[in-house]
Amino acid sequence: MESSRNSTFLLILAVSAVLFVPNFFFRGLWSPDEPRYAAVAWHMRESGEFLIPRINGELYPEKPPLFFHLALLADFFAAPNGGRIVEALSMGLLALLVATLAGAKGERKRLWGALIFLGCALTIQIGKFGVIDALFVLAMTAAVVAGRRALASEAPLIPWLGCYFSLAVGCLVKGPAIIPFAALALVGSSLNLSRRASRGKHAAAHFAGLILFAAVVASWVVPSCLAGGEEYTNRLLKQITGRVTGARKTHIRPWYYYFPAAAFSFFPWTLIFISALRSTWKKEIRENLWLFLWIVGGFLLLSFSASKRERYLFFLIPALSVLTARYFAQGAFTRFDLFFHRVTGGVLSAAGILVLAGGAVICFLPDLLGERLPAAADLFASGLRWWQIFIVGPLLGAAIFMSGVCVWRNADKSERVVRGIFFALLGGSLAFDLLIVPALDPIKTGNTFTAQVKTLAEAGSGISLYGRHYDGRFNLL
Repeated sequence: MESSRNSTFLLILAVSAVLFVPNFFFRGLWSPDEPRYAAVAWHMRESGEFLIPRINGELYPEKPPLFFHLALLADFFAAPNGGRIVEALSMGLLALLVATLAGAKGERKRLWGALIFLGCALTIQIGKFGVIDALFVLAMTAAVVAGRRALASEAPLIPWLGCYFSLAVGCLVKGPAIIPFAALALVGSSLNLSRRASRGKHAAAHFAGLILFAAVVASWVVPSCLAGGEEYTNRLLKQITGRVTGARKTHIRPWYYYFPAAAFSFFPWTLIFISALRSTWKKEIRENLWLFLWIVGGFLLLSFSASKRERYLFFLIPALSVLTARYFAQGAFTRFDLFFHRVTGGVLSAAGILVLAGGAVICFLPDLLGERLPAAADLFASGLRWWQIFIVGPLLGAAIFMSGVCVWRNADKSERVVRGIFFALLGGSLAFDLLIVPALDPIKTGNTFTAQVKTLAEAGSGISLYGRHYDGRFNLL
């Protein structure tokens, strides 16, 4: 049994590597977030100031420093990919935690939970970039795993300490937004898990956990606010509250923003997730109440917040993946479920056809549209190579198409549906890395701009470029 579980975990890590490692070698840092976060880590190394994040010498109170510290360490091994390395590792560990939550009994549910999680469009999007979200959600999910173990343990002190420590780490990665999402899952868990320890033991563990949480967070907040003074303290507090109230005036969206955003973020599992929610509500709501609170309550929290971004939906992906793995494990599908399975297979088959022929179509666009084609699109089309258009694209497109057909024809077979959808997304991920990235890289990294000012920088004109390939990290002095 132990050997089987280890094999499952190794397979999950191998799949994560296939999804997230190749992009290290095919592109530079893409604007807007990657160059900015990389510049913060670089400034720490160059200045020796690790307490307060800065960019171009200015205070950067938008994020706590932990992600930048880890990115800085990773940069020593593979600069300038530190942030991407941190996110890729975080995504692999997060997939293992999802597998743990998906099936305490049975390797099949563990593997399915991880494949569903890794095969989601938003997961792939975040895992390929040096942003903060995977590390943030890893801390939140670790808190949920530890908290659920504490609730079911006869000695809850150590698990609760792990829970509060994970929450503190999350706060030092991106702020306290981690707390309500973890709380929703743990409140739901407390309603359906049989507690083995007395209330007194749990109360004492919570008290010790709160002290640990406060000590870890204060170890950075207090000295950074003292060192940064009133300006830094005020800006730090304002950006934390401003994201919720809208006072910060960034990423302001209407309350319904996440409804259409979810359809694309959860692709290609969107319809499957709906089936899983519907089926679980009818059959196993009590056992999965904690997942419902995490998903539905979390969606409402995100919707009520003034500041909205598509990637914030990543808070919900672990819970949706666990719920869907359990849905497939029960294997009793209604006509409604089978219809959604087949529609998903049809959509994937259509996507495969687009990949198969898309490169050839794009190749001839400049000739067909001439000057009517935007300059960026023309530059992208000119960056495609013949082997991408006529060899790699058709092969990956055919693989995606066949995966969609497999889902369509085996809509009532859980394992084939899960694997078919996942392999379609794996093909899409490789198509992104091998087809889109090389052609889009000069546009997204700003290589064209940096190449134009390279001569000025080397002549000592007051413009300083950082990065061996001038990949978008630059400071104007």
